[in-house]
Amino acid sequence: LDEVRTQYFGEIQPCEKVSTKSSDDTLRLVLRRLKSNNVTILEVFVDRLSQIRTITEIMEDLQFNVYAVICPAKVLKTDFVDALESGWWQGSYILDSTPWLPSSIRGPGNFSNMTSQEFVEEYEDTWGETPTYLAAAQFAAFCSLAQAIEWADSLRPQDVAAQLRNMSLYEFYADISFGPTGPVTMQTIVVQAPSASDNVTTPQAVFPFQEATARFIFPRPTWAQQRCRITTSKCSGNGECTTIGTCACDEGWSGNACEQLRVVAETDEGVVLQTLAVAFASLIVASTLMLGFWRLCHCRYRLERRLLEELTQAIAREDQRKIASTRRRLAYCGWNP
Repeated sequence: LDEVRTQYFGEIQPCEKVSTKSSDDTLRLVLRRLKSNNVTILEVFVDRLSQIRTITEIMEDLQFNVYAVICPAKVLKTDFVDALESGWWQGSYILDSTPWLPSSIRGPGNFSNMTSQEFVEEYEDTWGETPTYLAAAQFAAFCSLAQAIEWADSLRPQDVAAQLRNMSLYEFYADISFGPTGPVTMQTIVVQAPSASDNVTTPQAVFPFQEATARFIFPRPTWAQQRCRITTSKCSGNGECTTIGTCACDEGWSGNACEQLRVVAETDEGVVLQTLAVAFASLIVASTLMLGFWRLCHCRYRLERRLLEELTQAIAREDQRKIASTRRRLAYCGWNP
């Protein structure tokens, strides 16, 4: 496993310790050194959100592109999600881990007979807030103890402990079992911050795959690629952002954001050029309009000519009513004697 890890991701680098009181220049020097050492996966331990924001902004400025950024105990925090919602796109794709998520898709627990969604609803109705994994963990611990008591059919500590040692309990929280020394053994869930360009702000489970609610993005897009997706609205939906931050437009589109319709000649395939198709269609429309206009003018000319003849005859007969009505009809045609 170590050989595979080294082959794909390189050697493990020693920790770089940076004080919270260090300047941004010091942090920049550390990140530049990590970049020069070809670090591919970066795990960051910080106290405040502002620190990880500063780190990601400097990384973008240095074009320090890594396969993954891991920031334990931060991605699921409210301030992290709020920052994503407010436009902090540099927080996209950051990884974290947790024993449990409120959005878990596991089935009902064998003892509780509840899903995660049902537990969340009950908790919110009771306490008025969304439970953290700590609340779910305490509930799961109660389920484990109660199940052990039922299986032991006894309250004697020795009997209950024996059932706990042999326990394998499926719950909405996790598969609960205990190791030889007592601590619970369970697989943690890897969560990933979503892409800001997808207009999603809730971190999603990406591993283990059977419990994933979103696709695991690895390696993460480059900083330039992410900025391109934000600033060009994913190339206007008519192309793909490249790793260097430019749009590779689909056939028939051009422009910095693939926002301009263009024509692609495919003479080798014998395909009719889009330009000719558009021009031909425009010619048909123009010809139809011109023909209609000519027919309208011709009909108007013939009508005016006939009305003028009727007016002349009415004047000769001194038929005032006919003269007045004919003049009105001529006025409708724009004739002004």
